[in-house]
Amino acid sequence: MSCKKNSIIRKKILAYYENNKRDLPWRTKQDNNQNPYFTLVSEIMLQQTQVNTALGYYEKFIKKWPNLNSLAKANIEDVLTMWSGLGYYSRAKNLFKTAKIISEKHNGIIPNNYEDLICLPGIGEYTASAITSFAFGRFSIVIDTNIKRFISRINGLNKNDMVNKLKLNEMGKKMFPKSNSGKFAQAIMDFSSDICTKRNPSCDKCFLKNDCKFDFSLEKKEDRKKVKKKFSIVFFYIFKNKYFFLKKRSISSALGGMYEVPGTVWKFKSWPKLPIKFKSMSALSKTIRYRLSNTDLQTKIYKVKVENKDDIKESGVWVSKSDLVNLPLSILTKKIITHCMNEK
Repeated sequence: MSCKKNSIIRKKILAYYENNKRDLPWRTKQDNNQNPYFTLVSEIMLQQTQVNTALGYYEKFIKKWPNLNSLAKANIEDVLTMWSGLGYYSRAKNLFKTAKIISEKHNGIIPNNYEDLICLPGIGEYTASAITSFAFGRFSIVIDTNIKRFISRINGLNKNDMVNKLKLNEMGKKMFPKSNSGKFAQAIMDFSSDICTKRNPSCDKCFLKNDCKFDFSLEKKEDRKKVKKKFSIVFFYIFKNKYFFLKKRSISSALGGMYEVPGTVWKFKSWPKLPIKFKSMSALSKTIRYRLSNTDLQTKIYKVKVENKDDIKESGVWVSKSDLVNLPLSILTKKIITHCMNEK
C-alpha cells in the first residue's frame, strides 16, 4: 500500500476515533500519557478477556490498590480473591510478581522502555509495546488481534501472510504514525470492536470500504476444536450444616493459591472410581458443568456430613458462607458450593 493511501487511512481512522472513542477508565484525553500503572493493570486484565468483562474487575482492583507500591505490599491471596471469576489466574500471580520486582529493582517506577518491560513476568511483546506507547508516548508497533485483523483486511492479505509476524510488522511500520502511535493503535482497536469485527463485519457502513481490499475468501476458516470432556468427583464435607471444608492448591500448580472443594483428579472420557465412602454420604442429583476453552468439565458431588471436624484427615480449612468473600475461588468452585448449599 502506498504512503499516500496509508496517510488517508490514518486520517480517517483518527477522525472516527475523535467522535467514537470508548470512555475507558485507564485512558486519558491525549492517549499517549496514560498512567503507567493503570495501563499495566488494564493490559494484563485484557489478555484473553473482553473489555466489558474486565471493566468491573479493573475498577475494584484500582480502588483496592491505587498504585504499584500498594499492590507490591499486598498479599497474593488477596490479589487472587479480587481476581476470582476473571479466569486465567496466572495473570494475577504474574502481575503481583511484576509489581514486587518493579518496587524492589526499579524503585517503584514502571520502566518506560520495551527492553526492561519484556523481562517482567506476564509481559509479552504486545503488552510491552502497549505500555511504552500508551503510557510513555514512544513510537511502537502495537499489534493485538484486532490490529492484526485490520492490517490483514485493509491490505487484502492471504491466509499465509495473515500469520506472518514479520510481514504484519512491516506493514504496521508504514501505517503507524511516528507521533501518537498509541492513539492510532487504540483508534484501530475501537474501530475493530465496532465495525471491523471478527465475525460479521459492517462493511456496508464502513467509511474505509473504498480503501479496503478485504475479501472473506482470504480469511482462513477456523477449525472447530473438538470438545474434550473431563470428569471429577468432589466431596462437600459439612459440619453442623454451617461449616464446610476447602483445600488450598499449591501456589506453583494450575490455579495455584486458589481454594477448592476436595476431590479426585480429573479424568478424560469416563468418571473416576469413587475412592472413599462415608456412612453419611449422599450423592447430589445434579452434575455441575463448566466450559473451559475447549474442555467440558463435569463434576459429581457427594455431600458428606461429619460429626467432628477432626474426622477429615486432609489438610485444609473449615469455613462458613460469610468467609467466602475473602477467599480466592474459581468459577467452578463457586458453582459447586452454591449448588451444595442450596440443595437439601
